[in-house]
Amino acid sequence: KNILSGSGSGSGSGGKQQQHGNLSVLGATGLAVGHIVAKKLEYASARATHVLRRCFADALSGKGALAKTEYEIELLETGALIRFLQIARNTYNPGWVDVD
Repeated sequence: KNILSGSGSGSGSGGKQQQHGNLSVLGATGLAVGHIVAKKLEYASARATHVLRRCFADALSGKGALAKTEYEIELLETGALIRFLQIARNTYNPGWVDVD
């Protein structure tokens, strides 16, 4: 379901078009749109930060706590980032299939 919709005509110069018209997000238009978008982005950012921190904590606990060199720690952190990206991909593209 598309949550953004808009209509308008474009006009401009130099090959660039400027859109003018009404923007609607989740049925709201006008000043409420900015508030809705800001709240949604704030929530998404907080959730992503929580998940990323959990990935790092999981990577550095257990066997990860035995990492002694900078290289070993960087490998664990890289694994945590990969895990975070996998979670994000599964959340926003649930039908994704790795072919490799």
